Amino acid sequence: MELLTPDIGVVFWLAVVFLIVFFLLKKYAWGPILSALESREKRIEEALRAAEAAREELRTLKREQERLLEQAKQREQEIIAEAKKIKETIIEEAKEEARLAAQKILKEAEQEAYLIKEKALSEFREYATSLVISLTETILRKELKDKKDHEEYIQRLLSETTIHVAGRN
Repeated sequence: MELLTPDIGVVFWLAVVFLIVFFLLKKYAWGPILSALESREKRIEEALRAAEAAREELRTLKREQERLLEQAKQREQEIIAEAKKIKETIIEEAKEEARLAAQKILKEAEQEAYLIKEKALSEFREYATSLVISLTETILRKELKDKKDHEEYIQRLLSETTIHVAGRN
């Protein structure tokens, strides 16, 4: 039971030792501990402020990135629209060139056909002329006694010539 009812001397020395430990802790430990805690608290506050500043900077950078991305999309759309216009212009120019080339070829073909036709008509005229001259010469060389013989001879020559001309084509 002595432990439950301490002696006054023990309580006194216990109080003295407590005060000495308290004084020593206050003088040598509490100051450095409190200053370390205060300095740690300041560092934590600075780190929190830096983290908040970094978050704000990150938000700003994200907004800037979104703005740049939107500008890039707009530029892309502009480039695509410009490319479509250029494509349409090139197609229209090619169509116009093809139309002009087709007209030129058609005119040349018409001119060539006209020249061929004129040449064929000229050759036909020459052949017809030489045929008429040949028939006339043959008729003039043969002397016929009457008009009826003369007409029969001309008809025979004409039919021979027609067969000859039809066979030539």
